[in-house]
Amino acid sequence: MTYFDGSGASGSDDFFRRCDEERAQAEIARLRRENAALTAALIAALDATMWKPILSAPKDGTAVLLCWAVDADGKTIDWTMDMTTAGVYVQVASWSETDLSWWVYCDMVSDPPLFFDPTHWMPLPAPPTHE
Repeated sequence: MTYFDGSGASGSDDFFRRCDEERAQAEIARLRRENAALTAALIAALDATMWKPILSAPKDGTAVLLCWAVDADGKTIDWTMDMTTAGVYVQVASWSETDLSWWVYCDMVSDPPLFFDPTHWMPLPAPPTHE
């Protein structure tokens, strides 16, 4: 058996080197598991802050941010590449199963329907804290 220092050891040195190697391998395995868990958490956090295609939006009454981003020809645009592009609207709304449409949240007696056909959605961010 070859150890980290490249030597073959015997006797008590062999025992201690084997123990060190086993501890090192156990630590490497633990760090790999921790890395995988942190990577998954980061991906989930990033996913929660990214726009998603409208077809994947929840239709259970959950309030979400909706976006309409199309060019003059009606084609979906990526406004993150050009912030001067016209035709980008964002609104908080939720799906109404009764009306089969998106409804806007506002301070009116009756919430109005959304005035655009959304192309993207994302979850609402957490509310601000009192700090």
